[in-house]
Amino acid sequence: MSTAALVARGLTVAAPGGVLVRSAALRLGRARCLGIIGESGSGKTLTLRSLMGLLPDGLTLTEGRLEVDLDGRASRPVDDPRLLRGRGLSMVFQDPLASLDPTMRVGTFVAEVLRRNGTTGRRAARARVADLFTEVGFTEPGRIASSFPHQLSNGQRQRVVLAIALASDPSVLLCDEATSALDVTTQAQIVDLLNDLRARRELSIVFVTHDLAVARQTVDDVVVMFAGRVVEVGDIDTVLNRPRHPYTRALIEAYSTGRGDATAGLPLRQAEAADPGCPYRWRCRQAVEGCAAPLPVLDAAEVRVGSTCILDEQDRRRWGAA
Repeated sequence: MSTAALVARGLTVAAPGGVLVRSAALRLGRARCLGIIGESGSGKTLTLRSLMGLLPDGLTLTEGRLEVDLDGRASRPVDDPRLLRGRGLSMVFQDPLASLDPTMRVGTFVAEVLRRNGTTGRRAARARVADLFTEVGFTEPGRIASSFPHQLSNGQRQRVVLAIALASDPSVLLCDEATSALDVTTQAQIVDLLNDLRARRELSIVFVTHDLAVARQTVDDVVVMFAGRVVEVGDIDTVLNRPRHPYTRALIEAYSTGRGDATAGLPLRQAEAADPGCPYRWRCRQAVEGCAAPLPVLDAAEVRVGSTCILDEQDRRRWGAA
Protein backbone atom coordinates (compact mmCIF):
# COMPACT_ATOMS: atom_id res chain seq x y z
CA MET A 1 0.00 0.00 0.00
CA SER A 2 1.44 3.39 -1.01
CA THR A 3 2.50 5.98 1.55
CA ALA A 4 -0.48 7.96 2.78
CA ALA A 5 -0.70 11.74 2.97
CA LEU A 6 -3.77 11.49 5.20
CA VAL A 7 -5.50 8.65 7.04
CA ALA A 8 -8.79 9.02 8.93
CA ARG A 9 -10.53 6.31 10.92
CA GLY A 10 -13.79 6.15 12.82
CA LEU A 11 -14.99 9.66 11.98
CA THR A 12 -18.33 10.10 13.74
CA VAL A 13 -20.29 13.35 13.53
CA ALA A 14 -23.25 13.85 15.85
CA ALA A 15 -26.07 16.38 16.07
CA PRO A 16 -28.50 16.83 18.97
CA GLY A 17 -30.98 14.64 17.11
CA GLY A 18 -28.63 11.77 16.32
CA VAL A 19 -25.55 10.60 14.44
CA LEU A 20 -25.05 12.02 10.93
CA VAL A 21 -21.75 10.35 9.99
CA ARG A 22 -20.94 6.97 11.49
CA SER A 23 -17.41 5.52 11.69
CA ALA A 24 -16.28 6.86 8.32
CA ALA A 25 -12.71 6.12 7.23
CA LEU A 26 -10.52 7.07 4.30
CA ARG A 27 -6.94 6.86 3.08
CA LEU A 28 -5.42 9.46 0.75
CA GLY A 29 -2.25 8.43 -1.03
CA ARG A 30 0.49 10.97 -1.58
CA ALA A 31 -0.02 12.94 -4.84
CA ARG A 32 -3.29 11.09 -5.44
CA CYS A 33 -6.90 12.26 -5.60
CA LEU A 34 -9.54 10.58 -3.47
CA GLY A 35 -13.16 11.14 -4.40
CA ILE A 36 -16.09 11.01 -2.00
CA ILE A 37 -19.36 10.45 -3.85
CA GLY A 38 -22.98 9.94 -2.86
CA GLU A 39 -26.34 11.64 -3.02
CA SER A 40 -27.23 14.87 -1.23
CA GLY A 41 -27.33 14.25 2.51
CA SER A 42 -25.07 11.21 2.39
CA GLY A 43 -22.45 12.76 4.68
CA LYS A 44 -19.82 13.70 2.09
CA THR A 45 -19.37 17.32 3.09
CA LEU A 46 -19.58 16.65 6.83
CA THR A 47 -16.86 14.04 6.50
CA LEU A 48 -14.67 16.52 4.61
CA ARG A 49 -15.29 19.36 7.04
CA SER A 50 -14.51 17.14 10.02
CA LEU A 51 -10.96 16.74 8.67
CA MET A 52 -10.30 20.43 9.36
CA GLY A 53 -12.56 20.97 12.35
CA LEU A 54 -14.95 23.10 10.30
CA LEU A 55 -18.26 21.50 11.27
CA PRO A 56 -21.33 23.76 11.42
CA ASP A 57 -22.55 24.99 14.80
CA GLY A 58 -24.35 22.30 16.74
CA LEU A 59 -22.44 19.42 15.16
CA THR A 60 -19.62 17.62 16.95
CA LEU A 61 -16.89 15.20 15.95
CA THR A 62 -17.45 12.71 18.75
CA GLU A 63 -14.97 10.09 17.57
CA GLY A 64 -12.19 9.81 15.04
CA ARG A 65 -8.46 9.39 14.56
CA LEU A 66 -6.50 11.43 12.06
CA GLU A 67 -2.95 10.97 10.79
CA VAL A 68 -1.30 13.40 8.39
CA ASP A 69 2.04 13.31 6.59
CA LEU A 70 3.15 16.91 6.05
CA ASP A 71 6.83 16.42 5.35
CA GLY A 72 6.98 13.32 3.15
CA ARG A 73 8.56 11.18 5.84
CA ALA A 74 5.97 9.65 8.16
CA SER A 75 2.35 10.16 9.14
CA ARG A 76 1.73 11.37 12.66
CA PRO A 77 -1.43 11.52 14.79
CA VAL A 78 -3.33 14.80 15.04
CA ASP A 79 -5.35 15.45 18.19
CA ASP A 80 -7.14 18.60 17.02
CA PRO A 81 -7.95 18.92 13.28
CA ARG A 82 -8.17 22.70 13.66
CA LEU A 83 -4.40 22.81 14.09
CA LEU A 84 -4.02 21.72 10.46
CA ARG A 85 -5.72 24.76 8.93
CA GLY A 86 -3.12 26.51 6.82
CA ARG A 87 -0.46 24.12 8.10
CA GLY A 88 -0.65 21.34 5.62
CA LEU A 89 -4.36 21.28 4.83
CA SER A 90 -6.35 23.85 2.86
CA MET A 91 -9.94 23.79 1.65
CA VAL A 92 -11.86 25.06 -1.39
CA PHE A 93 -15.62 25.42 -0.98
CA GLN A 94 -18.51 25.17 -3.41
CA ASP A 95 -19.43 28.87 -3.45
CA PRO A 96 -16.33 31.01 -4.07
CA LEU A 97 -18.21 34.25 -3.46
CA ALA A 98 -18.87 33.21 0.15
CA SER A 99 -15.12 32.78 0.67
CA LEU A 100 -14.21 36.33 -0.39
CA ASP A 101 -14.74 39.73 1.22
CA PRO A 102 -17.02 41.77 -1.11
CA THR A 103 -15.55 45.04 0.21
CA MET A 104 -11.92 44.18 -0.62
CA ARG A 105 -10.07 43.87 -3.89
CA VAL A 106 -9.15 40.22 -4.28
CA GLY A 107 -5.42 40.95 -4.46
CA THR A 108 -5.57 42.80 -1.14
CA PHE A 109 -7.58 39.97 0.39
CA VAL A 110 -5.07 37.32 -0.70
CA ALA A 111 -2.18 39.51 0.51
CA GLU A 112 -3.83 39.68 3.95
CA VAL A 113 -4.00 35.89 4.01
CA LEU A 114 -0.34 35.69 3.07
CA ARG A 115 0.69 38.08 5.84
CA ARG A 116 -1.27 36.03 8.37
CA ASN A 117 0.65 32.99 7.12
CA GLY A 118 4.01 34.68 7.69
CA THR A 119 4.80 36.60 4.48
CA THR A 120 6.27 39.90 5.68
CA GLY A 121 6.14 43.21 3.85
CA ARG A 122 3.62 44.51 1.33
CA ARG A 123 5.99 44.24 -1.61
CA ALA A 124 6.72 40.55 -0.91
CA ALA A 125 3.00 39.86 -0.47
CA ARG A 126 2.10 41.58 -3.76
CA ALA A 127 4.77 39.60 -5.60
CA ARG A 128 3.50 36.36 -4.09
CA VAL A 129 -0.09 37.23 -5.04
CA ALA A 130 1.02 37.74 -8.65
CA ASP A 131 2.84 34.39 -8.62
CA LEU A 132 -0.19 32.57 -7.19
CA PHE A 133 -2.59 34.18 -9.65
CA THR A 134 -0.32 33.19 -12.52
CA GLU A 135 -0.13 29.64 -11.17
CA VAL A 136 -3.92 29.27 -11.16
CA GLY A 137 -4.15 30.38 -14.78
CA PHE A 138 -4.65 34.15 -14.84
CA THR A 139 -2.88 35.77 -17.78
CA GLU A 140 -3.41 39.26 -16.32
CA PRO A 141 -2.77 38.81 -12.61
CA GLY A 142 -2.48 42.55 -11.97
CA ARG A 143 -5.94 43.27 -13.40
CA ILE A 144 -7.47 40.41 -11.40
CA ALA A 145 -5.76 41.56 -8.21
CA SER A 146 -7.28 45.05 -8.52
CA SER A 147 -10.81 43.68 -9.04
CA PHE A 148 -13.57 43.26 -6.49
CA PRO A 149 -15.26 39.85 -6.28
CA HIS A 150 -18.46 41.06 -8.00
CA GLN A 151 -16.40 42.15 -11.02
CA LEU A 152 -15.19 38.60 -11.64
CA SER A 153 -16.95 35.60 -13.10
CA ASN A 154 -17.69 32.62 -10.89
CA GLY A 155 -14.87 30.68 -12.53
CA GLN A 156 -12.42 33.53 -11.89
CA ARG A 157 -13.54 33.75 -8.28
CA GLN A 158 -12.96 30.03 -7.85
CA ARG A 159 -9.42 30.45 -9.19
CA VAL A 160 -8.84 33.22 -6.64
CA VAL A 161 -10.09 30.95 -3.85
CA LEU A 162 -7.82 28.21 -5.13
CA ALA A 163 -4.90 30.68 -5.01
CA ILE A 164 -5.77 31.40 -1.37
CA ALA A 165 -5.80 27.67 -0.63
CA LEU A 166 -2.37 27.29 -2.23
CA ALA A 167 -0.91 30.27 -0.38
CA SER A 168 0.12 28.13 2.60
CA ASP A 169 1.77 25.51 0.34
CA PRO A 170 -0.48 22.70 1.59
CA SER A 171 0.32 19.04 1.12
CA VAL A 172 -3.39 18.17 1.16
CA LEU A 173 -6.17 20.10 -0.58
CA LEU A 174 -9.81 19.48 0.35
CA CYS A 175 -12.34 20.34 -2.38
CA ASP A 176 -16.03 20.47 -1.48
CA GLU A 177 -18.02 20.42 -4.73
CA ALA A 178 -15.46 22.88 -6.10
CA THR A 179 -16.78 22.61 -9.66
CA SER A 180 -20.53 22.10 -9.19
CA ALA A 181 -21.42 25.83 -9.34
CA LEU A 182 -19.56 26.33 -12.64
CA ASP A 183 -20.68 26.02 -16.23
CA VAL A 184 -19.46 22.97 -18.15
CA THR A 185 -16.61 24.76 -19.96
CA THR A 186 -15.28 26.44 -16.82
CA GLN A 187 -15.74 23.21 -14.88
CA ALA A 188 -13.45 21.41 -17.34
CA GLN A 189 -10.85 24.17 -17.00
CA ILE A 190 -10.84 23.92 -13.19
CA VAL A 191 -10.56 20.12 -13.38
CA ASP A 192 -7.56 20.47 -15.72
CA LEU A 193 -6.03 23.03 -13.37
CA LEU A 194 -6.42 20.75 -10.35
CA ASN A 195 -4.86 17.85 -12.23
CA ASP A 196 -1.97 20.09 -13.29
CA LEU A 197 -1.42 21.40 -9.75
CA ARG A 198 -1.44 17.87 -8.40
CA ALA A 199 1.30 16.86 -10.83
CA ARG A 200 3.48 19.96 -10.37
CA ARG A 201 3.13 20.32 -6.61
CA GLU A 202 2.72 16.62 -5.78
CA LEU A 203 -0.48 17.74 -4.12
CA SER A 204 -2.83 15.22 -2.51
CA ILE A 205 -6.54 16.01 -3.00
CA VAL A 206 -9.80 14.90 -1.41
CA PHE A 207 -12.56 15.74 -3.88
CA VAL A 208 -16.23 15.68 -2.88
CA THR A 209 -18.58 15.57 -5.86
CA HIS A 210 -21.96 14.28 -7.00
CA ASP A 211 -20.87 14.47 -10.66
CA LEU A 212 -19.60 11.07 -11.77
CA ALA A 213 -18.18 12.46 -15.02
CA VAL A 214 -16.04 14.94 -13.07
CA ALA A 215 -15.03 12.16 -10.69
CA ARG A 216 -13.86 10.01 -13.60
CA GLN A 217 -11.70 12.87 -14.91
CA THR A 218 -10.24 13.81 -11.54
CA VAL A 219 -10.00 11.07 -8.93
CA ASP A 220 -7.87 7.93 -8.60
CA ASP A 221 -9.70 6.26 -5.73
CA VAL A 222 -13.24 6.66 -4.48
CA VAL A 223 -15.30 6.27 -1.32
CA VAL A 224 -19.07 5.87 -1.74
CA MET A 225 -21.26 7.12 1.12
CA PHE A 226 -24.91 6.60 1.94
CA ALA A 227 -26.78 7.73 5.07
CA GLY A 228 -23.54 8.83 6.72
CA ARG A 229 -21.70 5.53 6.20
CA VAL A 230 -19.06 4.29 3.79
CA VAL A 231 -20.67 1.51 1.74
CA GLU A 232 -18.06 0.95 -0.99
CA VAL A 233 -14.44 1.76 -1.71
CA GLY A 234 -12.11 1.13 -4.64
CA ASP A 235 -10.23 2.69 -7.51
CA ILE A 236 -12.42 4.84 -9.73
CA ASP A 237 -12.48 2.49 -12.73
CA THR A 238 -13.42 -0.54 -10.63
CA VAL A 239 -16.17 1.27 -8.74
CA LEU A 240 -17.76 2.88 -11.80
CA ASN A 241 -17.37 -0.11 -14.14
CA ARG A 242 -17.86 -3.00 -11.69
CA PRO A 243 -19.77 -1.63 -8.69
CA ARG A 244 -20.34 -4.05 -5.81
CA HIS A 245 -22.97 -2.29 -3.71
CA PRO A 246 -26.58 -1.90 -4.98
CA TYR A 247 -26.51 1.75 -3.97
CA THR A 248 -23.44 2.41 -6.12
CA ARG A 249 -25.16 0.72 -9.04
CA ALA A 250 -28.24 2.89 -8.48
CA LEU A 251 -26.09 6.05 -8.44
CA ILE A 252 -24.45 5.10 -11.73
CA GLU A 253 -27.76 4.20 -13.35
CA ALA A 254 -29.35 7.46 -12.22
CA TYR A 255 -26.44 9.50 -13.56
CA SER A 256 -26.34 7.67 -16.90
CA THR A 257 -30.07 8.25 -17.43
CA GLY A 258 -29.87 11.91 -16.42
CA ARG A 259 -31.99 11.52 -13.29
CA GLY A 260 -29.44 13.04 -10.94
CA ASP A 261 -29.44 11.47 -7.49
CA ALA A 262 -30.24 7.77 -7.42
CA THR A 263 -33.09 8.45 -5.04
CA ALA A 264 -34.35 11.74 -6.43
CA GLY A 265 -37.58 12.68 -4.70
CA LEU A 266 -36.92 10.32 -1.78
CA PRO A 267 -35.37 12.27 1.11
CA LEU A 268 -33.28 10.36 3.62
CA ARG A 269 -35.64 8.65 6.04
CA GLN A 270 -34.96 8.80 9.75
CA ALA A 271 -35.20 5.02 9.81
CA GLU A 272 -32.33 4.78 7.32
CA ALA A 273 -30.04 7.07 9.29
CA ALA A 274 -30.70 5.24 12.58
CA ASP A 275 -30.89 1.67 11.24
CA PRO A 276 -28.14 -0.54 12.70
CA GLY A 277 -28.47 -2.72 9.62
CA CYS A 278 -27.80 -1.70 6.03
CA PRO A 279 -29.43 1.73 5.64
CA TYR A 280 -30.01 1.11 1.95
CA ARG A 281 -32.17 -1.99 2.59
CA TRP A 282 -35.27 0.22 2.78
CA ARG A 283 -34.90 0.99 -0.92
CA CYS A 284 -32.93 -2.00 -2.21
CA ARG A 285 -34.75 -4.39 -4.57
CA GLN A 286 -32.28 -7.13 -3.59
CA ALA A 287 -32.70 -6.81 0.18
CA VAL A 288 -32.87 -10.06 2.17
CA GLU A 289 -33.45 -10.83 5.84
CA GLY A 290 -29.73 -10.70 6.61
CA CYS A 291 -29.56 -7.04 5.58
CA ALA A 292 -31.21 -6.13 8.91
CA ALA A 293 -28.20 -7.47 10.84
CA PRO A 294 -25.81 -4.83 12.27
CA LEU A 295 -23.86 -3.32 9.39
CA PRO A 296 -20.12 -3.96 9.55
CA VAL A 297 -17.80 -0.98 9.32
CA LEU A 298 -15.89 -0.77 6.05
CA ASP A 299 -12.47 0.54 7.04
CA ALA A 300 -11.55 2.41 3.87
CA ALA A 301 -8.22 3.32 5.52
CA GLU A 302 -7.16 -0.32 5.19
CA VAL A 303 -9.42 -1.95 2.58
CA ARG A 304 -8.49 -1.02 -0.97
CA VAL A 305 -11.53 -2.55 -2.75
CA GLY A 306 -14.76 -3.71 -1.12
CA SER A 307 -18.31 -3.01 -0.04
CA THR A 308 -20.58 -3.56 2.96
CA CYS A 309 -23.21 -5.49 0.99
CA ILE A 310 -23.65 -9.03 2.36
CA LEU A 311 -24.68 -10.14 -1.13
CA ASP A 312 -21.30 -9.11 -2.54
CA GLU A 313 -19.79 -12.51 -3.25
CA GLN A 314 -16.23 -11.16 -3.11
CA ASP A 315 -16.77 -9.78 0.41
CA ARG A 316 -18.91 -12.52 1.96
CA ARG A 317 -15.94 -14.05 3.77
CA ARG A 318 -14.91 -10.67 5.25
CA TRP A 319 -18.38 -10.09 6.74
CA GLY A 320 -18.76 -13.70 7.86
CA ALA A 321 -21.86 -14.26 5.73
CA ALA A 322 -23.02 -17.82 5.26
